[in-house]
Amino acid sequence: MPTTYPTSIDTFTTKTDGVSDVLAEDVNKLQGAVVAIETKLGSGSAVPSAALPASSLGSGTANSTTFLRGDKTWVSPSSLGLGQSWASATITRGVTYTNSTGKPIAFSIHCLSGGAGGGYLYTTIDGVNVPFAEWYVNGGSYPFSGIFVVPPDKQYLWNWSITSGSPSHSASYMLS
Repeated sequence: MPTTYPTSIDTFTTKTDGVSDVLAEDVNKLQGAVVAIETKLGSGSAVPSAALPASSLGSGTANSTTFLRGDKTWVSPSSLGLGQSWASATITRGVTYTNSTGKPIAFSIHCLSGGAGGGYLYTTIDGVNVPFAEWYVNGGSYPFSGIFVVPPDKQYLWNWSITSGSPSHSASYMLS
């Protein structure tokens, strides 16, 4: 039986090894369906969008920097690190900022312990405190650092909670 595509979707009978007889008719129908699809789509390295039904293309813009999500929307990737780089940053302890980059960002905060004592660094993202580094020393001034990630469109700040000692902020870096 010849293919009925593209007028309608072909139907096929499932075959079972050692049980079903595979006939030339079965193979010919599959080959006919493949030829019909290839003829409809055309040849070349890219499938022309006119060859696909509009409903299969989704919303948004399809190009080499986007991907099609499951909800049929073309979106740009927003993975941490993709198209981003580390750079020195000024981020003041206790000040609230908003990540308006459209991508996740990350911060690396570097501090000095400032004598005997301890405590921890934390970030507050949308009102939730999340510890990301801690220190405890018996004396001297030792470096400690931590990294935290901020999702897109979220407010954030970093701070410390000190049990004792006098820590100081020495450097910050941002992945954006």
